[in-house]
Amino acid sequence: MDTNQGMALLFEIFDRAGSDPDLTRPALLLCLAYAERVARMLNQDPFPTVTNKIRDRLEQLRERHGF
Repeated sequence: MDTNQGMALLFEIFDRAGSDPDLTRPALLLCLAYAERVARMLNQDPFPTVTNKIRDRLEQLRERHGF
């Protein structure tokens, strides 16, 4: 799977998670893991704004739900 296919898959997962609150956290964790892997492969984060938003949202979920 190339990077474009991986990104398309992540967007699809995240889009579906938006309509199912039980999937939000797992989808965010998956997106963050993928973003970190791509960043390691490229030796830089190609989308730092998105990565930071994912981390912020995960932190909000931790605070709100104690995850």
